[in-house]
Amino acid sequence: MRYLQIVILSLACSTLSVAEILPELGEALTVSGTPTTAQFFGGVTSDGGASYLSAVNPDRLIDIVGSWQPEVTHVNTVGNLYVVVQLDESYYFQNQEGQFQEWDLDLKTLRAVRQEITLASVEQIVIIKDFALGLAGLSGKTLFIYLAYEAANVPGELFYSGTPIAISVNSSVSEQSPAQPPNFSPTASISGGNQSVSDTDGVSGEPVSLSGSASDSDGSVLSTQWLVDGSVVAT
Repeated sequence: MRYLQIVILSLACSTLSVAEILPELGEALTVSGTPTTAQFFGGVTSDGGASYLSAVNPDRLIDIVGSWQPEVTHVNTVGNLYVVVQLDESYYFQNQEGQFQEWDLDLKTLRAVRQEITLASVEQIVIIKDFALGLAGLSGKTLFIYLAYEAANVPGELFYSGTPIAISVNSSVSEQSPAQPPNFSPTASISGGNQSVSDTDGVSGEPVSLSGSASDSDGSVLSTQWLVDGSVVAT
């Protein structure tokens, strides 16, 4: 029997710690096709349920959480909870030890993650806790996770989420842009100090000679301009 090698499964199946409302997993379905009022919720989070993800980097630590809400007539009856994962063309169920064991899609061989429990109005499980899926060799893969249950008072029927929890694992860690060095402003100086120019001909305007220099500590000076009252008079 093959197993899906996710090494953190011994950490899975703990009590749900996030209080936020999980996304609903579509309209619930049954194997027989009979309508049901059961509901299923689930999602992938890396921030304790403040937000939910559809894609993650392979090194990102995540929790995958699920919630079952059985029909009212099934509450307080004995039942089983199931977690089924689709990976490519293969299917796996999560057993009571937290391992994902390959499944042949025969209901007779399906095993429960919670077996023969008294069904509450809400059942909550952390399916995978604080784990990076890239460590399980799942980079570039997409997982589809279905939730299901059965109740003893409806023998032979299976209630399951019509839409799976879907999570895509990126092929590689997103590259971050390198930090840009600070850009310091260039400096300019005028040599010669303050000057007083005498009027030699009684006509306004006298020639003045100035010299200046500019430098840029983290680059080069492309151009300079001399301005008088905001107007360029020389470059």
